[in-house]
Amino acid sequence: MRGNTQSLSTIEQNLNALAKTPKTHRLELLKYVHRPKLQKIVYTESEQIKSLRLDSLSIAYSQLDIKKDPYVEHLVKQLRQNNDNSTMTKLQKVLQNRKTYVQEQMRTLCMRANVIYKELGKVAVEWFIDKAIARGENLLAEQGFQLAEYSDTEKKFLNDILQQVKASSTENITYLEMRRSMFSTKVNAMVDFLVDNVDDSFTGLIFAEERATVTILAQLLSSIPQLRGLLRVKQFIGTSQSSRKKVFVSDIWDVQEQANILDDFRSGAINLIVATSVLEEGIDISSCNVVVCFDQPKNLKSFIQRRGRARKKDSKFVILLSETQDESWGSKKWEDLEEEMKNAYMNDMRQVERMAELEEQREDEDLFFRVKSTGALLTMENAMSHLHHFCDTLKCGPYVDPRPQFQFKEEGNAMYSAEVTLPIALHASVRKATSAKSWQSERRARKDAAFQAYIQLYNAGLVNENLLPLRSDKDVPEQNLVDNRESTIELTPGYDPWVRVAETHKQDTTEWHRMVVTVSTDLAETHTMCLLMPCKFPPLIGFDLFWNENTVYNVEVEALDPISLKPEEIETLQDITHTLLYSVFGSRMTDDRRLDHVVLLTPCHVQTYADYQAWLNSTKGSTSALDVYAAQKYPSNREYGLLNRQGFARVQFILSEFFDKLVSVEPDNISAESQLWIRSKRFPKRRDFLHRVPASNTQNEAYTAYQEAPASEYRFQNLPASDSLFALFTPSILHKCELAMIAEELRTTILAPVQFNDPALVLRAITASSAGGPDYQRLEYLGDRILKYMTSISLMTQHPTWPESYLTAEKGRTNSNGYLFRACINAGLDKFMITKAFTGAKWRPRYVQDILSSQDSDTEGGKVQRSTKWLADIVEALIGAAYIDGGIDKALTCIRTLLPAENWVSISDGVAALHASVPEHCEAHYPQLEQILGYTFRKPTLLKEAITSPSFNSPDDALSYQRLEFLGDAVLDHITSRRLYAHRPELPHQTMHRINAALVNADTLGFLNLELTFPESRTEVSVTRASSRHGRVNVETREEQVRRCMWHFMRHSAREITVAQQVSLARWSELRDVICGELSTGKRFPWNLLARLEVPKFMSDLVESVIGAVFLDSCGDVAACEALAARFGVLDLLERILKDDVNCLHPKEWMGLLAVEKRVVYENRREGEAWECRVKVGDEVVGDWVQGTSRMQVETEAAWRAGLILERRGITTQDTEGEGVRLGKEKGEVGTTKENVETGEGMMKEDEIMTGLE
Repeated sequence: MRGNTQSLSTIEQNLNALAKTPKTHRLELLKYVHRPKLQKIVYTESEQIKSLRLDSLSIAYSQLDIKKDPYVEHLVKQLRQNNDNSTMTKLQKVLQNRKTYVQEQMRTLCMRANVIYKELGKVAVEWFIDKAIARGENLLAEQGFQLAEYSDTEKKFLNDILQQVKASSTENITYLEMRRSMFSTKVNAMVDFLVDNVDDSFTGLIFAEERATVTILAQLLSSIPQLRGLLRVKQFIGTSQSSRKKVFVSDIWDVQEQANILDDFRSGAINLIVATSVLEEGIDISSCNVVVCFDQPKNLKSFIQRRGRARKKDSKFVILLSETQDESWGSKKWEDLEEEMKNAYMNDMRQVERMAELEEQREDEDLFFRVKSTGALLTMENAMSHLHHFCDTLKCGPYVDPRPQFQFKEEGNAMYSAEVTLPIALHASVRKATSAKSWQSERRARKDAAFQAYIQLYNAGLVNENLLPLRSDKDVPEQNLVDNRESTIELTPGYDPWVRVAETHKQDTTEWHRMVVTVSTDLAETHTMCLLMPCKFPPLIGFDLFWNENTVYNVEVEALDPISLKPEEIETLQDITHTLLYSVFGSRMTDDRRLDHVVLLTPCHVQTYADYQAWLNSTKGSTSALDVYAAQKYPSNREYGLLNRQGFARVQFILSEFFDKLVSVEPDNISAESQLWIRSKRFPKRRDFLHRVPASNTQNEAYTAYQEAPASEYRFQNLPASDSLFALFTPSILHKCELAMIAEELRTTILAPVQFNDPALVLRAITASSAGGPDYQRLEYLGDRILKYMTSISLMTQHPTWPESYLTAEKGRTNSNGYLFRACINAGLDKFMITKAFTGAKWRPRYVQDILSSQDSDTEGGKVQRSTKWLADIVEALIGAAYIDGGIDKALTCIRTLLPAENWVSISDGVAALHASVPEHCEAHYPQLEQILGYTFRKPTLLKEAITSPSFNSPDDALSYQRLEFLGDAVLDHITSRRLYAHRPELPHQTMHRINAALVNADTLGFLNLELTFPESRTEVSVTRASSRHGRVNVETREEQVRRCMWHFMRHSAREITVAQQVSLARWSELRDVICGELSTGKRFPWNLLARLEVPKFMSDLVESVIGAVFLDSCGDVAACEALAARFGVLDLLERILKDDVNCLHPKEWMGLLAVEKRVVYENRREGEAWECRVKVGDEVVGDWVQGTSRMQVETEAAWRAGLILERRGITTQDTEGEGVRLGKEKGEVGTTKENVETGEGMMKEDEIMTGLE
């Protein structure tokens, strides 16, 4: 409000209201409200004592050459290199207005110094200049957020000027001494008044306009000898900090020191506050008996409100006026204006006619926007609430005020426009909006700006068709995504590849495909057989068959050209197949007449129809062992058939040797005669030769031990034993063939666009761990990271204006198990999943007619239960397989094939688009930071963005680091996962999960950020003078080595971040040695120590954001990102973990293993910011209460200590540690089930660990 009654009309017009004075309790109000006595103190202005320090400052400023300013030199250099119009415009503008960082600093310092000199005097201005120079030195040295926009050359340039002023001093003023002759007459007049009026009951306020004046007055009054012991003085300049306010070296005040001043004033701990106008209104303080206006009130409102603070009886309201001010505008005029205003308040009817006129002229124009598809309506009335709600959903994190910030501009004729600025998490193109027109009130202008901002958000696709933040539409990010998938689902039986073979049999084809199978050992035993089918055999690579724990057969396959067979030849081959299989599986072939085998077998040397018949005739039936021996029918043991023994109907034997044995003819006869005996071994009943026989398995003794019996009890089968042996291996060989056919069918149908070269990778990707042998889990681990990597780049490319919270939500949707398992079913992958382990038990030959009949019955009904988690994992496993088979491009093709509903961008196209969107030129350069990182940016804007906190407020178009952090997180995961997968010997998936969680969690990355430093030389300037008062001044400089850290360069505007950085640095200094020791030599990863460090998340965010920046700046060069990860120490730590087999089990997972089947409970209690936790295993409390400042910290520490206690008792996970932990269930991992291992449920996964740590 200005000092006239017209201001009252303006306020009433803006508020659409009528100002009235109270009437009902007016007499009572006058009775109890005490108006202070108005007293003016008139002082005579006199010439101040000359200040050499101020003169030196003024000279330094006046001699500043704008052409030598670092910013101007930078623009000139840039113009010479590029010669673009934009740089020329900037240069011309800055040469004209002289608005550079250094110029503004010096201009502001000189302006404030001159005001202080005029108002307070010589000693005050010199104390102020000293404080300003000291503050400048601190700001320039700490590399904090407050001067983050300044380049290193600008900082040095400003520091040189300040040191020049500092060196010119003839005395060092460390405190304001009481030298009244050096104070202004205005200050002396106020001091005289206080000396006369201060007593034990004194409570007062002194109001001054400038913050610097307030600070100096508070220091000055504290040093007055006559007032010491009577005045307890503090300053108060307010706690609000404009988000757009620049930082100046002349800001010598400290907002943090005034946190408890008002409470101390109310309690009497202090009795005088020197304040700015912030204490005029809105802050509840007790009544005072003295209020002093060091500067004349600016308007009537200030006059009334300041006077209203002196509410005690017999209080005084003092205004300091110079003689000139007293003549032109004395205190009496303030009272006259107040009386005029009061009369206006009491004139209730003065505005009736005016209000009626305003009603006709009121701003009825209202803006609205309607979405055609939904009918959603946006108006000026609801735009503000919509905008605030949108900003709240951005999840900007701590230290950030997400509310939109408004600024108003008076356009003239009492009209206003407004500009709104949204959080820095948003892209610059949608961060600001202005009102479409000017309005008579700021309120309407604010609504208009909010309205325009929300339409801008809608046009950018940041709100949906219901004008709400993207959270519920199926095609946009679901920010509160809940994976509500079922744990299992019913599906039809899987794909049976033999059906197609059986159907081909029915087509009476004459073309038959052949495959030669050779089975051999290191002992040069070789058995070959030819397999025939009416359709093509799948690609099949060699594999091993395990006879026992010592003997391994190697199987090699070779495809031959197809041949044509006549019906009679086919019938003979069927008979041969029957003969071979019957020799081993006769007890299971209940129908001897069935010859329609799905796969035919024949010895390789039998090639013609005559050979077929001859072989059949020679191999049917059996011969007594005595006859065989007598006739010496077979020249060697290799040609003997299997032995059948009397009394052992279902047992067959393998001949070892014939031998003579002396045997008594009758029991009582001591004489003996020689008989022919046979030494043999049992032919194994085991049918599964695809899996190793454990060394501890004693069931093999029956067919590995030799047995002896008379030869008369045996008969030899006429079929050679080598052919029977091959028949024994046939179930294992056909199972391998079946798996290969399944993989080949999938490879050539659904996955045909991917063009897999290695069918074995496809087979592994679709094989469950329950099936035995190589399974999907390692590929799933890799594919999960590849999918995350590809998704992150695609989303950033397609949605350049999306904030990080939207990107994370959308990635969570498309990468969730619920989404992936549905994609698996939609693609038809569920039919190809392999879940059953091959055992060979109860194996019998499959016949064509049986296969076709079973297919018909399966079609009619029958369901199987499948884990939805595993269905989702299969998609990721196939992506991992594609990456191994053909790199990132083939992985992208696989993703596009299996997830066609999404738009996928290639790495090269995405990176190129993102790189092109970054401005070429950046005014800020960080050569020292680039030295720390070991990388020089081609586009420094990326580095600037990578170090910009979401809390940073700047007039430029900078974006916060959140999007780059989102990208860098995926790139870092990509780097570590590739190395873990490629490690030899192969790491089980659980080990890879645990190591990755240890490497890239927030605590580890934050610690590594604190560790990364770079040496820098700094020049220290010290100023001394001779002992005499006016002695010669000596200036000394010395070089000092300091360590610079990356986080020193973080651009932010939150003092809380500075405090958090210092607290983290203190904890790091305390714990660094022990953490480094454990990371270097410990056998367990120090989860508990890192949790105790409590590094703020922004420390790890900086690491990931810088990696993301390097990735884009290098156009997707992963090697450059690996070099940066190595510089941070991530890769060295990875190599150390792998080399020394460091146990990376998280303490909480470790406790789960130690507890076996018992339940682990973490009992927590909280009081304020302090947390306590202890561990309970079953009904027993293990360990004492652990204290800390966060839940995750205390639970991690409590689990760690409880684990050590249980181990000292002898309760260990020895059977599951080390390699056992890697192998999981295969080593008998306790506390889990087979299904848990297969689906990943029931174990602490990497994402759970990461969620807790971040």
